[in-house]
Amino acid sequence: MERHKKVKWSKAVFFVLVWTVIVIYVLPILWIVTTSFKTDAEAYALPIKWIGFEWTTVNYQNVFQKGSMIHNFWNSVFVAVLSSLLSLLIGVPAAYALSRYRMERGGGDDLQLDLEHAHGAAHPLCGPLLYLVKICGGL
Repeated sequence: MERHKKVKWSKAVFFVLVWTVIVIYVLPILWIVTTSFKTDAEAYALPIKWIGFEWTTVNYQNVFQKGSMIHNFWNSVFVAVLSSLLSLLIGVPAAYALSRYRMERGGGDDLQLDLEHAHGAAHPLCGPLLYLVKICGGL
């Protein structure tokens, strides 16, 4: 019986941690999207109104009519394509070199650990998101 309670508590704590991480990552995105549909006065008002404000598309109209949105968009496309090509130029030979590298059986773990730690900031999100997909019936 005690083991059953321990499992329930650990699942509850894990579930709370998963939702905490999700809220921390999603809340700023929600804030940005809702602020883009507010007037200037509502965007700078304190306390923040998450719901119950007047939705407007004036900000989007200003960006596309008065701003240089198209020019900025093509600058972003140019930078994205150029950085992708540069990554391929560096990454493909590096991947080929690593594929030819002979690891000793059971003893060459240093290179593997270095590669595993090089994944970056998105790695901590994988666990909570996979868990949510599973409990929602996606997998």
